[in-house]
Amino acid sequence: MQVVSEVLLQRTRAETVAGILPAFLEHYPSWHALSEARGEELEQFLVPIGLWRRRARSLLALARKLASEGFVFPLGERELLGWPAVGPYVAAAVRVFVHGKPAALIDEGVARLLGRAYECRTRVDIRADKALRELAEGICAGPNSRELNWAVLDVVAKHCRPRVPSCDGCPFAVDCMYIRKAK
Repeated sequence: MQVVSEVLLQRTRAETVAGILPAFLEHYPSWHALSEARGEELEQFLVPIGLWRRRARSLLALARKLASEGFVFPLGERELLGWPAVGPYVAAAVRVFVHGKPAALIDEGVARLLGRAYECRTRVDIRADKALRELAEGICAGPNSRELNWAVLDVVAKHCRPRVPSCDGCPFAVDCMYIRKAK
């Protein structure tokens, strides 16, 4: 059900999703339960985090697609990208959290961190930024991909905020180009 939280986190702050996630998962403890949900009921759960109609339709479509596939997510990114509510980030989340395979979870925060630290950004659209993707995949490669992704996301949340970063204690500070330029 980790993938559910990743879908809910799209365009929404983690604190906002955290406010509804325990009750949501209690009511819909499995993909099977979610696939049998009524749209209106699902929308009511999602009202507090906004975009509830869109999210409800996306989650329901994803759960029903998963049900039609015997509740097994495909491993391949190309196939995953054809599923409802699945873009590059959710496809990577499926590979990491469902299949235990290495992949990089690249959201705007991760792109900001890597862009600041390594000046690797070549495109505004993170989906089309090959250099950013290669760096992130290199960082999160290997058998500890899940933990590495969580660590990078934690660094973003704690240190690399959009307007006023808190660079003290950041593990990327040693090599960070952003900090070097600020001095």
